[in-house]
Amino acid sequence: MNGLARYFRNIFDGISTTLAGMQVTMHYLRSPHTTLQYPKERMPMFERFRGLLHNRIEDCTGCSACARACPVDCISVVTMKAGKDEDLGTTRDGTQKKLHVYEYKIDTLKCLWCGLCTEVCPTHCLTMTSEYEVSSNDRASWELSFAVEEPPPDFDLVATRLKQNRVVNPMAYAGEADPRHLELPAGASRPETAAGVYDYVTHQQAEIAKAAAAAKAAAAAAKKAAEEKAAAEKAAAEQAVTEPPEGERPAAEKPAAEPTTPPADDAAAGPAAEPQAPAETQPPDTEADGGTRG
Repeated sequence: MNGLARYFRNIFDGISTTLAGMQVTMHYLRSPHTTLQYPKERMPMFERFRGLLHNRIEDCTGCSACARACPVDCISVVTMKAGKDEDLGTTRDGTQKKLHVYEYKIDTLKCLWCGLCTEVCPTHCLTMTSEYEVSSNDRASWELSFAVEEPPPDFDLVATRLKQNRVVNPMAYAGEADPRHLELPAGASRPETAAGVYDYVTHQQAEIAKAAAAAKAAAAAAKKAAEEKAAAEKAAAEQAVTEPPEGERPAAEKPAAEPTTPPADDAAAGPAAEPQAPAETQPPDTEADGGTRG
């Protein structure tokens, strides 16, 4: 294919692919336009749309199945067991309620809109609505509270919340570690509950951090000892260079003898006589010996 034919072929390919891509747009150009005047008009959501959570509290049994199923622990439930003579009524499906529900809260800031909590609800009181407008300028409005039953005056709501939700949400309601959770059960590879897992993992991490800190301290002490030893050896080497060995050191000079004072008896006798020089020897007289002098 020569250059001119390739040129016109590229033009044809460009036009044909553009028309193919515009088919959907051209189809909607011939259809009537639909515009919603939001917020006065709203598009209806489809049947299984997962919107804002809602709990029909009169049918809630306080089983906390939803809190255990939530992957982000955004649901907290506080309940108290009913007395023997108390009748709390039944739900719509005939389930007898045995727990007072004093608190049921959902933190929608954490919610994933996954719908797992609604799937495990035994009475189907927890549902996801078609409400999708959840924007707000107030953080407090993101926490939905559904419980309407007031706890008795002597009921410690905070301590009970900490104790009950620690089982299903140990990260938010940590509290003190249970000593039974610090060791794995016999034959188990992990603790049985979420609180047990949290306690066990936290304890293991603390032990690892403690061992690392001890190793770091030991390494620092060993380094300091090595530095002190090297400094001592360096000082000893410098001293050995400035001072010669014991055998090469010069002998110490003897101090000059002090003049001795003569005894008292010698001083009284006067000065000592000076020694006299020996008399000069005269040559022999040759005449007297019968010789001649020359």
